[in-house]
Amino acid sequence: MPFVHIILLPTFAFRKLLNVGKPPPEEPAAVMDPDAKTVVFAFKLACVDKVIAMTFGVLLYIISTVISILKYAQIDLSSAWFPEPFWKFYNAKLALRAYQIDGAKMRFDARQEDAYLKFQYEAVMNFWTLGFFGMCCGKKTNYDRWLDTKIRWRGAPPPGFNQQFRVFFTKLRCVQKLKKALVLFMLNICGGAVAKIPLVGPLIPVAPIGMYADVFVYRMLLSNYLFGGSQPYFDKAFTWCNYVYHYYVTAILGMCGMKLKRWVDKQIRMGEAKHDPEHDADAPEDEPAVDAAPSAAPPKNAPGSAASVSATSSTGLSA
Repeated sequence: MPFVHIILLPTFAFRKLLNVGKPPPEEPAAVMDPDAKTVVFAFKLACVDKVIAMTFGVLLYIISTVISILKYAQIDLSSAWFPEPFWKFYNAKLALRAYQIDGAKMRFDARQEDAYLKFQYEAVMNFWTLGFFGMCCGKKTNYDRWLDTKIRWRGAPPPGFNQQFRVFFTKLRCVQKLKKALVLFMLNICGGAVAKIPLVGPLIPVAPIGMYADVFVYRMLLSNYLFGGSQPYFDKAFTWCNYVYHYYVTAILGMCGMKLKRWVDKQIRMGEAKHDPEHDADAPEDEPAVDAAPSAAPPKNAPGSAASVSATSSTGLSA
């Protein structure tokens, strides 16, 4: 595995030098759902991506999971497993192509060689420093933070939005992560695991209690996102009772999961776009900070907040 990188590193470094100052090639965007303005949780993969996920994805996911577990012991072997940087960037591009905000799509302002060299630099430094490089310098070196700084709108930003994104970096404090783990553990004991049993599970009386775990996860995930400087949030209609109702009626006892996710997307609203100074701190040192939010504010349709995006129909977070 390291021998493969001996060949790949200078090759990608040379390609990066050749492409300095050149924008990355425009990738075809996923087809927009005509019935949905905002797509975050219920997107579908293309057939070729499903085949790749079914053939190579399972094995790569298992090995990547093992590598992630070893990181807790300060043993970072990401640099040795050569498919890892390619698989991570491929998955990131899949997710970004699927998102749709206020009818607009996003793209990466980076090439594969950029992602490869960034990933390998961080992984090798973590390996030789037993993880202390990432712990001490994570503000500037975190790979997921770097991905977020490379996200751009396709074309001009929608009115009222800027070029600040937080999609891949999980901005959760240790206390929040612990709370999430404890809540999900308790909810699964109370019926979350029961609700996952096809057909029979939803009919067990304790199943609706476990469905609160889904609502909790959706809220936690959405609170992490930042699209064009706008913080998304759920409408007041997104409640546990409404979710249970749509689980049984719209999704037919949970068997039509995509319909349920489409309903969840319909409840997403977009807050007023603001300039986040912390996003500038996350930007790599060799890049200028992104421009502040335009003066034009989005239409203020949401009560008490600003721009509201009526989310209708499909999207979903690929695992």
